[in-house]
Amino acid sequence: MQSQINRRIATITGHLAPQPSHICAQKTSAATFTAEEVAKHNKKDDCWVIVDGQVINATSFLADHPGGEKAIMLYAGKDASEEFNMIHDDTVLKNHAADLIVGSLKQ
Repeated sequence: MQSQINRRIATITGHLAPQPSHICAQKTSAATFTAEEVAKHNKKDDCWVIVDGQVINATSFLADHPGGEKAIMLYAGKDASEEFNMIHDDTVLKNHAADLIVGSLKQ
């Protein structure tokens, strides 16, 4: 609940306070997924994307995404790294979406 409130505040104010680094570490080590497993999560009510080897459950963030939900849905179930990195800096996931990381991509 608190993270949803923080995201809504961020949408209004344009920024989020950094998340503690241990949250990111816990999320990224929690599970590993194959690209085929991630590909199953390709709908508006179940939307995962891959960014730099991290698997992100973006479902709860779709409505709050400043670029609109369509920008994320284009990559639902896919690797969005190239597009994501063209638009966002290196700290965005760690500082603004650590709570959305559900695991990492199996190599």
